[in-house]
Amino acid sequence: MKKLIVASALAFTTLAGMATSPKVQASSSAKYSIKQYKSTKKYGRGSVTFSYQLPQLKGKSAAIKKINKDLRNAYMDKAKYKNALFADAKTSILEDGHAYPFKDITKANVTYNSKNVISIRWTYYYRNAFTSDFIIGGWTYSLKTGKKLNIFDASQGSKKYIKTRLYNAALKFGATKSELSDYKASKVGFFIKRGKVYAYPSILVSTAAKSIVFNSRYK
Repeated sequence: MKKLIVASALAFTTLAGMATSPKVQASSSAKYSIKQYKSTKKYGRGSVTFSYQLPQLKGKSAAIKKINKDLRNAYMDKAKYKNALFADAKTSILEDGHAYPFKDITKANVTYNSKNVISIRWTYYYRNAFTSDFIIGGWTYSLKTGKKLNIFDASQGSKKYIKTRLYNAALKFGATKSELSDYKASKVGFFIKRGKVYAYPSILVSTAAKSIVFNSRYK
């Protein structure tokens, strides 16, 4: 059981991966759709649900294709664990008698779409018979290049200022200095909304839904 929980948490960290592409012209905003993937099954008195919302941008530019590929890869990496989730739920419900609803749910919504930048907020909820996790993060891309922007690209302030705030917040949220020895601010998940950057610096699943806020370079 612990192995599955760890695997699920590790799989989700792939959502923060980098993406790059050649520079091309793009409109200042993007049309998009959000595809819903959902599988549900009942076992005895219990049930299991895998659900994922996949944003996909409309267009044929190199940048749009690169962004869509990156988002699809995030979904594929997550979907690898669907069979393990269903197998674990079946065993726990039918053999161990647990009636809890097992869930692996990712939701996404666009929070900023202007000035050649699109930002997407995601939430992830995982529950099995013994534990539940809730994580918040984001993807932010340049519509000109297809590149995934980092916290320094999106936030006002010097790199030192941003790094210091993120590091101190991670400590406040429960991490130790030894755990933060290789902490990389550029990998922190965030999204842009209404002139603000909402960043999630915690490295612990238990506090992964706690944010700090910066002023955004994009209004």
